[in-house]
Amino acid sequence: MSATSTVHAAPRPGASGLETFVTQILSDRERYFTEVAAGEGLAATLRSATVTLLAWCALYGAAVVPV
Repeated sequence: MSATSTVHAAPRPGASGLETFVTQILSDRERYFTEVAAGEGLAATLRSATVTLLAWCALYGAAVVPV
């Protein structure tokens, strides 16, 4: 069996909170959920998650609206 390595993408310097959130949730889930379980930065995490959810819902809504 071969060992698998996990590549963690770091947000670019000067990245917005939303960009950092998306990078963390997609590439470093274990650390992200460990921080949430520990209660680290919950306000910022909740804010970023809410903005991301609203953005995806708006995009979906715009895509399915009949022309």
